[in-house]
Amino acid sequence: MPAISVPGGFTPDGLPIGLQFIGGLWADADVISAAARYQRVTDWHTRHPAL
Repeated sequence: MPAISVPGGFTPDGLPIGLQFIGGLWADADVISAAARYQRVTDWHTRHPAL
């Protein structure tokens, strides 16, 4: 089963949260497409945890 993890935000304590997309057998392109669409409409991948 194909899967991909992308940044999904931060906890109230500032720790990063990952969001995982999982697809069915041979659905690699669908999983990558869903992750890419999510990253296009969010900016979590550009943010960094506070030091």
